[in-house]
Amino acid sequence: MLLKNKEKTEQFKAVLNHISEGIIAINSNGEITVFNPAAGRIMGISEKEAIGRSIDELVPETILNSVIEKNKAELGQVLRIGQAQVLANRVPIIINNKMVGAVTTIEDITKIQEYEQKIRTKLLVKGQVAKYKFSDIIGESDVLLKTKEKAKKYAATNGTVLIIGESGTGKEMFAQSIHLESERRNGPFVAVNCTAIPQNLLESELFGYQGGAFTGARKEGKSGLFTEAHGGTIFLDEIGEMSTELQVALLRVIQEREVRPVGSNKVIPIDVRIIAATNKDLLQEIQKGAFRRDLYYRLNILKLKVPALRERKEDIKLLSRYFVSKISLKYKKVVSITEGALDRLQRYSWPGNIRELENIIESLIVLADDIITEAQVDELIGENVEEDAENKDSLEIIKNKHILKVLSECGGNQTLAAKRLGISRTHLWRLINNYKK
Repeated sequence: MLLKNKEKTEQFKAVLNHISEGIIAINSNGEITVFNPAAGRIMGISEKEAIGRSIDELVPETILNSVIEKNKAELGQVLRIGQAQVLANRVPIIINNKMVGAVTTIEDITKIQEYEQKIRTKLLVKGQVAKYKFSDIIGESDVLLKTKEKAKKYAATNGTVLIIGESGTGKEMFAQSIHLESERRNGPFVAVNCTAIPQNLLESELFGYQGGAFTGARKEGKSGLFTEAHGGTIFLDEIGEMSTELQVALLRVIQEREVRPVGSNKVIPIDVRIIAATNKDLLQEIQKGAFRRDLYYRLNILKLKVPALRERKEDIKLLSRYFVSKISLKYKKVVSITEGALDRLQRYSWPGNIRELENIIESLIVLADDIITEAQVDELIGENVEEDAENKDSLEIIKNKHILKVLSECGGNQTLAAKRLGISRTHLWRLINNYKK
C-alpha cells in the first residue's frame, strides 16, 4: 500500500472514499498508511488522527500485526472494535515476493444483515412464497370449519405445527394458509417434499454445504433450504419418510436454532418456523424404530388433523362444481355437471382424496362435450365402490381394490396410475408393496 507517485496516491484515496467497507492498511512497521472514511465512521476516528500512528496503539482489536508475523490471511473474523461489532478480513500485502504490510476490511454487522435481508427478498421473488389462504380452502362441513378455526389459532403463534392427514387432503394448503395468517407472512415460505429428494442428498439440500464438501458439489458451496427460509416458514412434507440419521440432524437444528452446512465447521443461526406434515401414524413408526421419539415430541407441539374427503362428504358437490368451473376455463370449454353425476361422485370413497377428485373431474371435462352425466362418472370411477361399501368391506380393502383396478386400467404404468389416483408415484409404489405383504 506504499504508492510513491503522488497523483496515483490521490486517485487511489478517491476510490477508497467511495467504498462502503472500512479499509485499514499498515506497513511492515505496524504504522497505519491507509484509513478510509468508512473505517472512520465505524470506529469514530478521523483519517488525520489515524495515519502514521501504530495500529496497536490506535486499534488493538484489529490484530493486524499478527497477520504480518504469520504471513497468513485471516478471513471472516467477527470482532468488536470500540462500540461496533464488525466482520473483518485481514490479509498480508506482498509485493515482489516481499511482505510490505497488511490490510484489513471491516464492515458493520448491521449493514451485512441489511444486505442479507435484500438477498432473502430476492429469493422470495424467485418463488419461495405461499399462495393459498384459508379462504382458498373450499368446504362448509363442520369438520373442515373446525379444522380451519384451529389452524387460524395456530397461525397466531410461532410454535411448531405437525399436520397429519392422508395424501391429497390439502396439508400444504393449510401450511401455506398458516404462514400467510402469521406474523411471518412477509418472509419466505419454503416447501420441501422429503420423498422427492433422495435421502443421501436431502441433508445437503436442507442445511447447505461448503464448496468441495463431496463429489459433485459446487466449488462455491450452496446455502440450504433452512437458511433460505430464514425469517419465514419451512414446510417439511412427508416427514415420516426421513431417514433416522437425518432425523438426528433435524432434531439438533430444532433444539439449537442453527444449521451446520455439510463439510463446514461453522454454524449459521436461523430464525425459522417449522411446519411438518405426514400421512403416517408416527407413533406406529416409533414402535417400528423408523421414527425418533424425541423428534416426534419436538414436532408434535401444535397438532392439526386434516380430514379425509370421505369424512366431509357434504363438501364433495361444492368441490366438484368448483373444479368443473376451474378446469373448464383451463381447457376453454363450457361444461356443466348434472345433479345425478354429483350424487355419484358423493357416493364414492375417494382414497386419493381431493387430488383424486380434481384429476377425475379433469378427465371428465376432457371427455365430455358439454355435460358431465352420471353414466360418464360411473364409467370412469367404476361400480365397485357404492354408497354402502364401508359396510361390506374395510376401507383398506376398498382402497387396495381401487388402486389395483386403476393400475390395471393404466396397463401397469405406475406413473399414469399415480396421476389418475392423485398421489405421488413413490406413495403408490409404497401402497402396492404394503398390499403385497
